[in-house]
Amino acid sequence: MEWSRLKNKGASPSPRAGHAGVLVGDKWYIVGGESRGFGTFLPYLSANNFIYLFIFHYVVFFVAFQLKPLTG
Repeated sequence: MEWSRLKNKGASPSPRAGHAGVLVGDKWYIVGGESRGFGTFLPYLSANNFIYLFIFHYVVFFVAFQLKPLTG
């Protein structure tokens, strides 16, 4: 077996750490984490509130959902 980098299409998320993902069939949902931006760590979920979706069959990323902040 040999690892290789996929050449995906679509709006892929930036490199990040501390994120969560779940695989459902051929779909991979990714949310949260932190990404290094402008020299500091920024929490990604609060920065853009996106849940990314990767579909393996088509090798493509989408923004699946944009979460709205909770207000009291």
